[in-house]
Amino acid sequence: MMNLKRSTIKEQLDKPEFQSINQILVGELKAIDMLINKFIQLFEIQENEAADKKETSNNGKKGMEMMIETN
Repeated sequence: MMNLKRSTIKEQLDKPEFQSINQILVGELKAIDMLINKFIQLFEIQENEAADKKETSNNGKKGMEMMIETN
């Protein structure tokens, strides 16, 4: 879920209709990156572990995204 939010904001940075709030989007992008990094550190997640969890999840939620959604 956090990666989806991150990619959405990243796309908005390049669109002219969002130029008036560009600084806000940059701040949100930095905050999301910080949160993702904190979760990676907190739960000692390796990139390959997160990918494995995404593939083996049987309830449709994905790895770290499931943890983030419940908090």
